[in-house]
Amino acid sequence: MRRQQRFNEQQWCDANIVTAVQLEKDKALYMPGEQVSFKADKELGSDVYIRYSYLGDVIEEVPASGKTWTWTPPQEDFRGYMVEIVSKGEDHESYMGSMAVDVSSDWKKFPRYGFLSHYGPMSEEAIKKVIHNLNRHHINGVQYQDWHYKHHKPLAGTPANPAETWKEIANRTNSKQTIDQYIAEGRERGMKSIFYNLCFGVLSDGASDGVQEEWYIFKDKFRNNKDYHGLPKPYFWSDIYLTDPGHSGWLNYMAQQNDDVYQVFDFDGFQIDQLGNRETVYDYNGNVVNLPEQYLKFIDAMKNEHPEKALIMNAVSEYGQEQIAQGDIDFFYNEVWGDTPKFTDLERIIHENNAFRNDLKTVFAAYMNYNVADGQATSIRRGFC
Repeated sequence: MRRQQRFNEQQWCDANIVTAVQLEKDKALYMPGEQVSFKADKELGSDVYIRYSYLGDVIEEVPASGKTWTWTPPQEDFRGYMVEIVSKGEDHESYMGSMAVDVSSDWKKFPRYGFLSHYGPMSEEAIKKVIHNLNRHHINGVQYQDWHYKHHKPLAGTPANPAETWKEIANRTNSKQTIDQYIAEGRERGMKSIFYNLCFGVLSDGASDGVQEEWYIFKDKFRNNKDYHGLPKPYFWSDIYLTDPGHSGWLNYMAQQNDDVYQVFDFDGFQIDQLGNRETVYDYNGNVVNLPEQYLKFIDAMKNEHPEKALIMNAVSEYGQEQIAQGDIDFFYNEVWGDTPKFTDLERIIHENNAFRNDLKTVFAAYMNYNVADGQATSIRRGFC
């Protein structure tokens, strides 16, 4: 029997609020009708109750028993529930702990997107610990940043004989076993695994892997200077040279590269990156390249090749967002930098994204504490992530 009860603010404030119990749940996301398993870090006494609520309305309250239990939420889709541990006295309640539960058939309705960046050889225990931490923070999608071999050839080896380890652009060793285990552990926790790559990146040895000169973009119409993203040496072994992301030859090439990736790794989708406004750039024939329009071509081509896979594309400093919004993407992804340092900037971006499409959520990559990262901090800079 569904019981409705609403606690007003005064009742809440009068409660003796003490966080005495740490809770865990087995997943970050549940399908409608799927059972939720909970675990407390200590035995719950006979005076303790478990209260389940939705938007402040209590839908169920049961006596606690032991350290583990299960609960089956209502069948409704796209709902978030509050689970509270409450100790009841004669004339008061003590709040002991809480946990949120997301019941959604599609993760993009409420995306909580995190990322990984280290894939060296790791023990199974260490991988489980990382995923456990992400699960405790309710992360339901994980971006695999810099997992790949090369930007233009993300898979090391071949689909028939993939490499077990490889050096990535920063000369770090990545392990296939580590990535496979991350994907498997994440799936057990209800998390999507999304591989990262640029839409137009080529390393210095691209020609030996079949990249054609006609695919590059240039800073001048006479193709004297390829556009590139410089990286410090020797930490990085190559700069990143840029192609026209909508060139038909490049699209076919990258579609095949992604086919190779999906044959080997059980990724759920592709996080597409770019580098913001490149100012005026030219194709091989000296024509100005409209990068935002080419981004849309890239999205369409990747989706046509693998319609079952998720696609997200970064609008760096909002560059190309209007065109990206026209593609079949799962949600907006905005990497914001120092030119948009305020929370009001984030609010504006959300409103603008909603004007482009009101059926998609917005995720921010909004970095904080720049000075701390540079080792030059004298105070903590405010930020949002």
